[in-house]
Amino acid sequence: MRISELSERTGIPVPRIKYYIREDLLPRGSSEQVKRATYGESHVRRLRLIRALVTVGGMPITQARHVLQEFDAPSSQPLGLLNLIFSSLADETATRDDPAWQEATERLEGALAQREWQSNENVPARLMIVQAMATMIELGHGSMLDHLTVYASAAEQVARADLASIGDAEDLSAILERSVIGSLLGEAFFTGLRRIAHGNLAREMTDTGSAPFNPDSDRAP
Repeated sequence: MRISELSERTGIPVPRIKYYIREDLLPRGSSEQVKRATYGESHVRRLRLIRALVTVGGMPITQARHVLQEFDAPSSQPLGLLNLIFSSLADETATRDDPAWQEATERLEGALAQREWQSNENVPARLMIVQAMATMIELGHGSMLDHLTVYASAAEQVARADLASIGDAEDLSAILERSVIGSLLGEAFFTGLRRIAHGNLAREMTDTGSAPFNPDSDRAP
């Protein structure tokens, strides 16, 4: 197919497709004659993956390029891709010796130990969590972390669902793609579901005049 048809198939404008080619996100089409390249179904899938990363997932072009290069590597593994995806979210310049960072680290380590989870201290996701927790503490909202174990339990349920959806993939390429899509876009739709839940619970509290629900109580699911 010509680039115009590729644009129609994917809904991505031709100038944007050419930009992705220049930025090495999308492979060039095969050239049958000068200035007339043709594209196949692999380009359609690649563009949809790029759109998932960049447009929906909000990933910077440079980060998306690294992810796609890792995706194309023969030795790619899902864990490596996930670390790469979330590495840009962790602030490597954060001060690790201030009291808030130390408190956040200790509280996270306690929650991880309670669930017998293992996590290297330099894992991007761990740094992202500690940074967020330290910021809450610095702003005087450390009490928001009192239900950390509840969040960990919910995260484990979501992670199990993620792995279940990845497990029936037919080959390594499909596993890698689902790992990328599920992790990045899963953040988006889970955040959306959480906000809807917040709205409904807040409305319920307003209508009934009830006290905030305690997730650690015996009523917790």
